[in-house]
Amino acid sequence: LIAHFKVIQDKFKTISASEDIDAQRENFITLSQNMIALVSNFDEIEEIYIQRCPMANNNKGATWLSRNKEIRNPYFGEQMMTCGETLETLN
Repeated sequence: LIAHFKVIQDKFKTISASEDIDAQRENFITLSQNMIALVSNFDEIEEIYIQRCPMANNNKGATWLSRNKEIRNPYFGEQMMTCGETLETLN
């Protein structure tokens, strides 16, 4: 778990220090992977969704956490705001 915290902290710093949206989105992939791994270890959490965009990450796909069931794609923003699917619900 400590390794996830370190990566999360590093990615938060990297994203906030950058003004390049493409670089921010690229770092968000790793941030999300570690956030999902971390949250998946909690026994009691409020309902949260693991969502995925199949086109992000050069069509390899990428995931993120959301408190809303409605898809709000962070990788393509307004270009493709509703592109994606809910993979899993954690609660």
